Amino acid sequence: DRFSETQVWEAVRIGQTREVAAGQEIIAEGSEDSTLFVVESGDLEVVHKGVRLGRILTGEAFGEIAFVEGAERRRSASVRTVTPAKVIAFPADALEQASGSLQAAFGRAIVRLLVQRLVTVNDRYVMAIKARGAPA
Repeated sequence: DRFSETQVWEAVRIGQTREVAAGQEIIAEGSEDSTLFVVESGDLEVVHKGVRLGRILTGEAFGEIAFVEGAERRRSASVRTVTPAKVIAFPADALEQASGSLQAAFGRAIVRLLVQRLVTVNDRYVMAIKARGAPA
């Protein structure tokens, strides 16, 4: 289920590397953009309405909600660097022009990412309920 060597080379060709200093915002909550990002190095945090939701580490992707939903959905959270970081940006229009094979590989990777995040949210929800003493 990993990217093939051909898919990796195609992704390298269309991806845009960005080096970002610590404390900088990569995605602004409410902005209109559907770029998908992958963290090459560094530590980032996700913030929604001023509340820190979590971290994004090396090798992880972010921006998947707006990427899947398209331009009609504004960014649901901000993402900013905690440490200096290097990210690879995949603009939606570039991925739309990519081979069907690469598009399918990104699609599978996004589904896996969303499932992982759903499991994490479910676990946090159960812990919060238990901490309040309510039955799960």
